Amino acid sequence: MKKLVCLFILVNSIVLPQNIGMSLSYSTSNAFAGDLFYTFKNSSFHLGYTSKLNDTRGKEVSDPKPNYGKTVSGHGEYFTSVDIGYGYLISSIIRVNIELSVASKKTYTNYVDGRFTDGGYHMIDEDDTEIGIGGMIGYKHKIFDFFIGYNSVRKFGLGFRFALPIKRY
Repeated sequence: MKKLVCLFILVNSIVLPQNIGMSLSYSTSNAFAGDLFYTFKNSSFHLGYTSKLNDTRGKEVSDPKPNYGKTVSGHGEYFTSVDIGYGYLISSIIRVNIELSVASKKTYTNYVDGRFTDGGYHMIDEDDTEIGIGGMIGYKHKIFDFFIGYNSVRKFGLGFRFALPIKRY
C-alpha cells in the first residue's frame, strides 16, 4: 500500500501541471482500481486498471507432475481489467462518469504441497474475458472529486479523484 501511495504522489507531481489527474477506488468485489484522466473544459477522459485481491497459493502450475500434491485447499476467482471512461461536470459540483471495462477473469483451485512457496500451488480452472459497463456520480470539492458507482465487473465502489486545473496567465 505504501508503494501505491508513493506512486500516486510521484505521478501527480509530474502530471498535475498538465491538467491530468489520478483516481483511486475500492469496490465490494475486493478490487482496487486506479486511473489517469485528462480534463478539458467540463469533460474528462479516463484510462484505468483494476485488480481484484485474491488468495492464490504459491505459483501457478498449468500441468502438474504426477508427484505434486493433490489435496485441495480452496477455490476462488480473481480478475484484472482495463477501463476506459468519459466524465462530464453537469453542474459546478456534480460529475457523472460512464466506463467500459475489458476484464480477464480467472477461477482457480489451490493445492497443498510443501515443496512450493506458501505450502502449495494453484491451477487456473477457467480463463474468460468479460466486458463490463459502469457509471459513477461524484461530488466535486475544490481539487477533489469523491465518487460512488457501480460497474458490472467490479460491483459497487467508491473512491476519489485528484487534479489541479491549468492556470492560464
